[in-house]
Amino acid sequence: MYYLNPENALNRLRNEWLEHNGLIIAVDFDSTLCPYKDYEKDDDAEDIRQLVKNLKGAGCTICIWTARGEERHQDAKDWLKANNIEWDCFNDSIEVGPNGYTSGRKIYANVYLDDRAGLWQVYHQLNTLLNEYEIRRLKINLNGKEQSKEQ
Repeated sequence: MYYLNPENALNRLRNEWLEHNGLIIAVDFDSTLCPYKDYEKDDDAEDIRQLVKNLKGAGCTICIWTARGEERHQDAKDWLKANNIEWDCFNDSIEVGPNGYTSGRKIYANVYLDDRAGLWQVYHQLNTLLNEYEIRRLKINLNGKEQSKEQ
């Protein structure tokens, strides 16, 4: 299959980022952002938390998704706030396109950051795209400065 090739999956995300000026990223809560099992350490998820913060800062849409029951949603939201993680929707899809948001059970996203869904590959692909974003942003800023000096 085409998308079993990691380079093709990365190119798809790159093209979607460029087309839409960011991505919609579904982020699992337990065992991805926040340790859940006794053997998981808080610092194990720090790289993921920092990635999510950087993606939000780069204009991406963050949709937190959890299998927790509704009675535990506020605890998760409080934890996110305490850890300075901003999100756009919680256990819901974000509005997309002229037809509104998807009404199915599966959250709409360009990519899923989840401990049970190829976390290693997605983490590295999103970091690659963030680096490319920063390089493009710096080139635009540099070109703008160069142009203003010439005028």
